[in-house]
Amino acid sequence: MFWSDLFYMILGTTFTGSILTVAWFVTSYLLEKTGYLNLAYRLSKVVVLFWIIPVVYFVVVAADKLRFLWNGYAFEVTPVIIRITRVTAVFWIVGLVLGVFIYVHKRMRVLMARKDAFLCDGNTQKFFNLVKEDMGLGRRNIILRQSYRTNTAYVTGIIKPCIVINVDRFSQQELKVIFTHELMHVIHNDIFFRYLLALATVFNFFNPLIWMFSERFIKYAEYSCDYTICSYEEDVREYYETILNMAIRNNNLYDMLSASLYENKSSLRERMEHVMKSYNVTKKSKLVAVSLVALFTVLGSATIAGAASLVGDTSVKVAGVTECEEQEYILHNTEYYEPADAESDGIIDMYDEDFDDGIDTYSSSGSISWDVYAGVRRSTSSFHADAGQKIVVSVFSVEPLHTVRAGIIQPDGSKRYVLVNSDSHIFELTMSGSYRVYIQNDSTDKVRVEGAYDTH
Repeated sequence: MFWSDLFYMILGTTFTGSILTVAWFVTSYLLEKTGYLNLAYRLSKVVVLFWIIPVVYFVVVAADKLRFLWNGYAFEVTPVIIRITRVTAVFWIVGLVLGVFIYVHKRMRVLMARKDAFLCDGNTQKFFNLVKEDMGLGRRNIILRQSYRTNTAYVTGIIKPCIVINVDRFSQQELKVIFTHELMHVIHNDIFFRYLLALATVFNFFNPLIWMFSERFIKYAEYSCDYTICSYEEDVREYYETILNMAIRNNNLYDMLSASLYENKSSLRERMEHVMKSYNVTKKSKLVAVSLVALFTVLGSATIAGAASLVGDTSVKVAGVTECEEQEYILHNTEYYEPADAESDGIIDMYDEDFDDGIDTYSSSGSISWDVYAGVRRSTSSFHADAGQKIVVSVFSVEPLHTVRAGIIQPDGSKRYVLVNSDSHIFELTMSGSYRVYIQNDSTDKVRVEGAYDTH
């Protein structure tokens, strides 16, 4: 079912992202100490992807379909699970909508500032082109603008990056630092990953670890940018003195969806301290770096395998427990019997073989998500069941609210059914042969029926 699949998808993804984030916190600290700050930042980009891509869910589904594990029972649903996941989905969707609204507002603010920006003078543009050429970005379409609406330089945009600088009189050294820093963000694809990070934060807003990771990721993006520039320029003091002088003259304008030159003077000092720790490491052991990356890779693989196993096993156990609990409270509806030769009063029979959607042919269990028209009896494909077995038919919802017939067609053509709009019923089988599960709509409206059935 959609809601339960969405629930397990989010659960597996946030679980994997959390464990990998903790592993990255440790690994990045060690890499920074050994002089490989850039490598720590690259690994953080991998972690961002695992906060978004539901790898664990796909692994479980693939293993389940191949009958490698769980034998087709992973993510099995029961009425209890459906109700819980629907309530959870409402909470998640509300948070999702609120998060999207916040980031759209931030994006609009960036776009408005960019829209009000204007062309720089010819000398500044010429110098910008020279710096861009020196950094290997000569053919890249990167726009340069000035604006009164910002107090610091920043870059925004993924396909067509735009660097916006504040209106001020800059020396050539200051312009070089500004352009080099912002262009390094373009080289590192930082804006793209900041958008992914924003998406990951919205999807996992309920998890405090994503907020901690988000703050740390943005800082490491700046660390990595400064570190790369200082490694080439070999003049750390002059680089930071230039930025500090500009920070003293201006206040900051910081936004998550853009990469700015500085946030404030305290954050600039923090950046300087972190970069210097790595920059001053004279003997950088490649063996240590490779070992740390290998350790992170092993932890990542183990995390995916462990999370997949845990989520898959938990889904099977929860389905088993809730099925037992549900059966204890099943309302024993009056079961009706209709002989094989009974007249159907104009009822039209439609079978699952006639549709591309629905349940797999010859499947003895599955989900029901059907549009059933007025005066139609829609049935699953036939499947074999033995006397003594049970078929549990569950109807989770009927929209608009109507009572429908939910039942089984027995091997001799007779029908057993109950009248439900949200309930379950156990049909105990007295004969062996081919069965079908059916939903019959006796109302005058088309209805949407969500449900499931299982044979055991």
